[in-house]
Amino acid sequence: MEWNKRAPKFKPDVIPKEKIGVPRGWEVKTVDSNGNVKVYSGESSPYWKPLGDVTIRVNDAPYGNIYALATVYGLKDDNNPNREYFLVAPPKSAPAEGRYEIDPGCGLKEVEGNTNYRDYVAYSAKIIHNWNIDPSLNPELMIADPVRHQNGHTTVQITFGYPIPAVTFTSTIPNFEMLPAVDRSTQIATWLLKFDTNSLDAEYSFKTDVASETSISQSVLHNGQWHAIVNVKFQAAFREAGDVLDLWGTHTTWGAVTFYVKVG
Repeated sequence: MEWNKRAPKFKPDVIPKEKIGVPRGWEVKTVDSNGNVKVYSGESSPYWKPLGDVTIRVNDAPYGNIYALATVYGLKDDNNPNREYFLVAPPKSAPAEGRYEIDPGCGLKEVEGNTNYRDYVAYSAKIIHNWNIDPSLNPELMIADPVRHQNGHTTVQITFGYPIPAVTFTSTIPNFEMLPAVDRSTQIATWLLKFDTNSLDAEYSFKTDVASETSISQSVLHNGQWHAIVNVKFQAAFREAGDVLDLWGTHTTWGAVTFYVKVG
């Protein structure tokens, strides 16, 4: 009840420094090989409007915990009457910080002294953005980052988003590798994280960030019904420390959230 009395606090919009679109007095159109015509006119200042957060929190003793926080954005004033653009990326406002975080039992037991956890380390993880939960929206996966195979413990600065403005964030690569798999035939972006089980990244809390963007049919979205825009899934596999020969196998912990939008 106390929480309900407080006024909501919204994240700031991401405003560009320049306009896009057709200069005043001009008209522009495109015609594709099937004869479909798109007409563009007028300038606009597109900006990413935060629509809400996706939060995943799973505590799975004795293996470890996972936590994820990302924001779903909608592009406003995009100057396209046929498509709507959506983005899953880290939040833009402090102190919120986007993350896909893995907290292995090994570190929780050693540092926190939590007797509910045992010596389990991170073995692998998957981050999945599925934009095809509602195929009637005719989703088209556009961009996903990081999109290159990355090795070793390092950080990568990402500038992301189309059309402008862009969203900038830092992605941390675990001490082994991050493998992207962007499948535009199924509209699913997946990032596979593999850990060196002897590394500190595998033993203690580790976090990274990714982002993906899609466009969907505006006419279908604006029909007054609830539509599933994206499903975000995060999972981690834990292995007992010292299990070099994989004698005891791995344990997988996961959680997922589907983000819905209703317009009209």
